[in-house]
Amino acid sequence: MKKWLFILLVNAYWVQAQNQNNNWFFGTYLGMNFSNNIMTPIPDNTSIMYSPAASSSLSDNATGNLLFYTNGTTVFNKAHTAMPNGQLKTSPYVSNCMVVKGSNKKHLIFYTNENNIIYYAMVDMSLNNGFGDVVYKDSLLGTNMDLQFTAVRLPNNQGHWLVTHKKGDNRFFSYKIVDCTINKTPVISIAGQPTYSNTQYLYGKLTTNRRGDKLAYIFSNSDINSADPCIVQEFSIDKKCGTITLSKSVFDFLGGIYAKSGYVCYDSSGRFLYVSYYTSSDLFFLCQYDMNTANPSSSRVIIANSHESIGDLQIGSNGKIYLTGSESRTFTSKISVINQPWLQGTNCDFKQNSIQLRKQPFLGSIGAEHFPNFVLDVSNQFQYTGTPQLNITPNCVLTQSIFQLKDSTDLLYDSLFWDFGDNNTSKKITTTHTYQTAGKFIVSFNWFVCNTKFSLVDTIKIGEKPTINLGNDTTLCFGSKITLTATQNADTYKWNTGDTSPYIQVNKPGKYSVKVSNGGCYNEDTIHIEYYPSLFTALGDEYFICDKEKELVKLDAGEKFTHYKWTPTDDTTQWIIVGTVGEYFVVVKDFRGCDGSDGTLVKRKCPVSLYLPNAFTPNGDGLNDTYAPIASDVETFHMNIYNRWGELVFTTNTMSKQWDGTVNAKLAQSDVYIYEVKYSGYINKKIQHFETKGNLTLLR
Repeated sequence: MKKWLFILLVNAYWVQAQNQNNNWFFGTYLGMNFSNNIMTPIPDNTSIMYSPAASSSLSDNATGNLLFYTNGTTVFNKAHTAMPNGQLKTSPYVSNCMVVKGSNKKHLIFYTNENNIIYYAMVDMSLNNGFGDVVYKDSLLGTNMDLQFTAVRLPNNQGHWLVTHKKGDNRFFSYKIVDCTINKTPVISIAGQPTYSNTQYLYGKLTTNRRGDKLAYIFSNSDINSADPCIVQEFSIDKKCGTITLSKSVFDFLGGIYAKSGYVCYDSSGRFLYVSYYTSSDLFFLCQYDMNTANPSSSRVIIANSHESIGDLQIGSNGKIYLTGSESRTFTSKISVINQPWLQGTNCDFKQNSIQLRKQPFLGSIGAEHFPNFVLDVSNQFQYTGTPQLNITPNCVLTQSIFQLKDSTDLLYDSLFWDFGDNNTSKKITTTHTYQTAGKFIVSFNWFVCNTKFSLVDTIKIGEKPTINLGNDTTLCFGSKITLTATQNADTYKWNTGDTSPYIQVNKPGKYSVKVSNGGCYNEDTIHIEYYPSLFTALGDEYFICDKEKELVKLDAGEKFTHYKWTPTDDTTQWIIVGTVGEYFVVVKDFRGCDGSDGTLVKRKCPVSLYLPNAFTPNGDGLNDTYAPIASDVETFHMNIYNRWGELVFTTNTMSKQWDGTVNAKLAQSDVYIYEVKYSGYINKKIQHFETKGNLTLLR
């Protein structure tokens, strides 16, 4: 059970990393899609491409949606129409092509012709309303090549190496590609057995494992009558430098039966190499080799053999390996599959002609000899760290400073050293150094990769340790403020309040700390500030006197204070006696020098009095023309006046509104009227309510 779980996890990683290879278009208008059902690809009949020998495509790595595809002759967009500038220079027979993903929606296409020439073009997917177009094409990369190539990722996914082979010898050429820029001066490696110089085409294939650190190469002589054997060799790839070295060779092809052409493909783990080849005895074989053994030839397991074609091999995004083939020596649209290629021997579950792509012919015969050529390397797909950055923690004179890198986990180097700028160095990637004098120093981190030097440079300041003293812990009077000041000669300040200035003003209790730096030197200090409780003096909310009776009131601020100051009397005693209404305020101070204050109001409250006249004469002579009570110190008042029939002729809620002897703007007749009055006022400083009724006479 655990073994199967591991296999599923491996394949899940492969699927996630290889969405860019989800759409396969190849052969005569054939296609497969791995997006919707990863365990079984869905036939895709949308291709308009005829590709007898070469094809490649690119899909969006996040969604798996098609971006474009090509047969090395024409570049087709996702709508299955040729891009406006998509016609390439090659002849109708293109032996190989490959799309290499770039950045910023720009990607490269490499393609060949029968003259052993490799060309390249660039597609910009931001053009043509997102359908893309070819920016430039038919650029020469190399001549006299074996016409087989593959690609692996640079470390940390920063680009690719395009790897190809020189015709007729044992030289590999590795071209470095970064952001669609090709270094046309290749890294040349001499490794393995020379290919056959009399072969016009290389009948075979270059492929890599998914880690991109192994390369399998099968080649043969194109002359079917030649005694030259078909050879499989495995090479190791140094992805830092692009160099290639021979790892293992497989020469044992069925006890001396010469193979004439063939294909190779690794399983998703990279352990098993599957080889298909055609022999001089008119047989097709599919074999499995365990490349983890010292002698892979001895591990050979024949998975299948037939007089029917067992052709090209390619691994899908589901981890299965697919094979082209033929029926009655005619290419067919049926695809074979190795369902569990990570299992040893016949347990790999090979099913021949198990997938039918197109059932009806389309523009003639249908079928495929070759699958698309993809970048299979998915290493570092989720481990990109970018360019390393210096991470220096400078310290004071005579104190260790720390030197290290950010994002250095995947840093590749042959050698390295730090230069501290004071004639001292270190060869450790993380190290410390103690400066003997203060000042500015130019620090560099230097590393070498493939005889090329790289450097990161920074300037640091080494200083003396700053002095700082916030003072002793203290207690302040309630409501007071204090200014805390750090040293004035620092580069940076960081208070625990978030402030970054040399000083802060404090008006709350708590712990206050500051950290200052000066040329890599740090110092800090802390102070605790408490507050005394606020002074409390209670004068009372308000007092009442009757000034016309010359009443007095005593205001007392309390006896626990050392100083008193009254406003507006300017007295400095504990208590004062006042006989005037108004606002009074006192400021007190205790033995600690803390201040407190309080205020109160002295209001007028005299006994209420009210007299209601029994007649008035509204005749306009200016005497007794209106009717109103004669009163003093009335708090609330309401009066209604009625005629003899009980009809309301006047009402008021204020003393200032008086009856002028009219009703509805007409003169009221002379008569006797009835009044009802409700009012309130103070008697002995307590509120009292009164009601009274009576008669009044209106005379004209």
